[in-house]
Amino acid sequence: PNWEDKAATSELYDLEIDPEENINRIDYDYYNNVIPVLSQKLRGGWRREPTWQEKADIRIDQLRKNNLVVNVDGFGNVDSSTIKLEVTQLTHSFPFGTKVKGSLIKECVDNGVDNQFCSFTKEHFNYLVLGNAMKWSYNERKEGIFRYGDADATLAWAKERNMKSRGHALMWATGQQTPPWVMNLTGTDLVNAVEKRINDALTHFNGTVTGWDVNNEMTHGEYFINNTGDPDIRIKMHNWAHEKDPSLELFTNDFNIISHYHGQAQLYIDLIKDLIERGAAISGIGLQAHFPAVPINPEKIIPIMEKLGEFKIPVWITEFDWNADTNGGPEHAAAVENFYRLMFSLEMVEGIMMWGFWDQSHWRPNGALVNGDTFEVNAAGQAYLDLYHNEWNSTSTLDQYEPMKFQARVFHGDYNLVLSSDGTVLAERRVSVQKGSDLEITISD
Repeated sequence: PNWEDKAATSELYDLEIDPEENINRIDYDYYNNVIPVLSQKLRGGWRREPTWQEKADIRIDQLRKNNLVVNVDGFGNVDSSTIKLEVTQLTHSFPFGTKVKGSLIKECVDNGVDNQFCSFTKEHFNYLVLGNAMKWSYNERKEGIFRYGDADATLAWAKERNMKSRGHALMWATGQQTPPWVMNLTGTDLVNAVEKRINDALTHFNGTVTGWDVNNEMTHGEYFINNTGDPDIRIKMHNWAHEKDPSLELFTNDFNIISHYHGQAQLYIDLIKDLIERGAAISGIGLQAHFPAVPINPEKIIPIMEKLGEFKIPVWITEFDWNADTNGGPEHAAAVENFYRLMFSLEMVEGIMMWGFWDQSHWRPNGALVNGDTFEVNAAGQAYLDLYHNEWNSTSTLDQYEPMKFQARVFHGDYNLVLSSDGTVLAERRVSVQKGSDLEITISD
């Protein structure tokens, strides 16, 4: 037996307080072996090793929070000891997003009122990506005939609600999601069509998205290399997009990188390294994260994330879901909570996009967070909502840290501050606390 493990799980009793525990088993071999180990550990100041969740929470506090200090000046007509500060978090700076179906959002736009799908999207996320409505096969299924209605309506809806969006996807490396007419092209004709697609998309969607997945799933196919005969076509895709709009974040994006462990991660790392060394404009690394129904394994995921972090390029989880055997059960809830906690705690991760939340608009219905026409939140959904709205929300009422001074460590985002005395509002301010910078302000009468 591992007597150190045995010692770690031993219970200690004060026999004067708990005499019933004074069972004479001192002659047992177990005690003869474990007591010396336990004694040595206790004399050495033995402490339990933190769990990975506890370590993650420490990193979250360091990475995702900064200090807010509010000094109060004046207000001499009130008893200063009664002054309190209500801090309400209005937004998260960190992207917590979801995939949406454009036609469902367009219904809300056309009807002039948000239905349950739109309301849930707005209330529980701050970033959007369209599942299909910005793909080439959707936008230009017939050459020169463009279809942008669902995407335009969705992006406008998001902007009106101060939500940001990202683009998915300009190209598809396997040839999937490529219009039928394009599949008939080769050589220079295909090169020209690719460049035109990038120009068309970036022109039409100018100013509506923060970035794009450029050539989706490059470790799984080389359609455009094979059919253009140009070994640099992938590099040109990124650079054409960068030249068209240098402000865009241009992502690689691929699957089975952190959800499966059969070497795909190293292929992806080698691919990114090669593209960067050959001059591709890459400003984001996307991980799709479509997990099977297995527990989240930090010991396998973290080393991969650390290798990706060596590129010093933002990493986004672009398409997370967990394919539960039973929708929304306790294992699903644990997977959602553990995955978000782990990713939110890693410095290289700068956004997490869920690949849908409603079972009636989800490619893997068992991966949904809400079910049915009533949008009933399941256990997995509740796990996410508790993180987003409660554990990772800094809304609180503060007492004075020092006379006429308030201080708190808060998550990055926008805040409404209300200074009050015995229920009477004295002053109100809007502030923003952002990554890497503490904020100290003074509220005066």
